[in-house]
Amino acid sequence: MQLTQKAYAKINLVLDVLGLRADGYHDLFSIMQAVDLYDEVTVSRDEEPGIRLTVEGLPEGEVLPADSSNLAYKAAEKMLALYMENQSARHPAARMLELWEEQRADGPSRKFGLEAGVRPGATIRLAKRIPMAAGLAGGSADAAAVILALNKLLYLSLPLSRLCEIGKTLGADVPFCILAQYGKHSCASAEGIGEVLTPLPSCKAWVVLCRPNVQISTPKIFKAWDAANGIAAGAAASLTEITAENKATAVESAGRIQLWKKLLEQGDLLKIAAGMGNDLEPVSCSSYPEIVETKEALEATHPVKTLMSGSGPTVFALYETEEDARRAYDSLRETMDGVFLARTL
Repeated sequence: MQLTQKAYAKINLVLDVLGLRADGYHDLFSIMQAVDLYDEVTVSRDEEPGIRLTVEGLPEGEVLPADSSNLAYKAAEKMLALYMENQSARHPAARMLELWEEQRADGPSRKFGLEAGVRPGATIRLAKRIPMAAGLAGGSADAAAVILALNKLLYLSLPLSRLCEIGKTLGADVPFCILAQYGKHSCASAEGIGEVLTPLPSCKAWVVLCRPNVQISTPKIFKAWDAANGIAAGAAASLTEITAENKATAVESAGRIQLWKKLLEQGDLLKIAAGMGNDLEPVSCSSYPEIVETKEALEATHPVKTLMSGSGPTVFALYETEEDARRAYDSLRETMDGVFLARTL
């Protein structure tokens, strides 16, 4: 049995860096929006133990490891380990139900993994479309797809909240990617290090994304932001809980979420654009002039808004109509590589 999942890319409508935490991460306030640029992730459950990962669709010269360093592989490890933990603690009544299911006409296909002690495996195929290391959460989206697929294939039936907890252990963007692929919400505010999510209405727009041919170091960008803002470790209190020390900041954050909820419900792209911003964009632009050039090229197509996503290097532009977006896409492709047309979900 196998499942194929669309692993959607994300853009940041807002990315505010609140400060450096004592654990070395940064507290953030972000509005994340999924777009219909996606990798195709096919996962099958195997009777043979182990994880088999293949990657296809990469541009010439690019390499994505198909081993335990890949987030999709790590996600499979997490889910398979969780399956084995559940096996050792299963209620006898569950086994009785499974014995009954094995007598059904499709019993042989369902029998996989039901006997205590069976150690399953997984085969994963990544068909890449999202550019790598681009600020679009491609790797996180792949990991999210594997988590959701194996939750079904292994009959774990874990709730969304538990899946997001698992995703958080793999990366700050993975919980949002799980939320977006789960099918109910494609936009959310993200707090903490990006894992504390509040679903929001989607921003309806057409999107052109351009990835300049430059490799960004995300830790380097955050360190540069710290230096530019004179931030020391622990300077900002975490917003994962409200305390006497961070109460004012937490209340302000809650107010911003409500404001964005109203903006997105109204759907006025001009007003939404006025509230967008990315604290990391000036830092990345000062280090990588290619991002500035890409942003200027996009702005020449007269979009409603241009902004860098994440720590870069991808820059995206929002358009109100498909006609405007396609015109910009066709024009930019004549002189640039790494140009993508998408729509928000």
